[in-house]
Amino acid sequence: MCRSAAKVAMESPELVVPFDNKLIPVIQHKHTKSRWEAMYAISLIVPFYPEMIEAILPELNEIIEKDQSTIVRDRATEALAAYASINKDTAKKAFPYLKKVIDVWQDKHANRALEGMHNAFLQLPFLKKNIQPIAEIYSESSKGVVKKAANKLLKALQ
Repeated sequence: MCRSAAKVAMESPELVVPFDNKLIPVIQHKHTKSRWEAMYAISLIVPFYPEMIEAILPELNEIIEKDQSTIVRDRATEALAAYASINKDTAKKAFPYLKKVIDVWQDKHANRALEGMHNAFLQLPFLKKNIQPIAEIYSESSKGVVKKAANKLLKALQ
């Protein structure tokens, strides 16, 4: 079900929205592939159904902190980044979780978290004072994708 949902969501995410009640339980599934396929589908439907993410923020927090799969955490971070781009309210709610991704995993998911912070900043410019020090730190990263995301964010902050 999740693999099909992710494939459909890649082309027509709005068609997957009615199946959120089937996807959400799978983010806690014992099989990693099931979890990451479900998180991928969820990350793709966020713009069409932001209320879903709000409802599962505690689960996303747990995934960010504890899931052993890098891919599952990546997809959770992508979902938060997309959520941050929707409006001021979603950006305000997503920002602490995006910061937590960096606090817990440092470089591991920083590029996606920094992209989410960029989205949050576009909605809430007052976040600049919170985001700039983080972006400055990661602009020196040895990982190219992280450095690129940090430099893009620093450019937007100016």
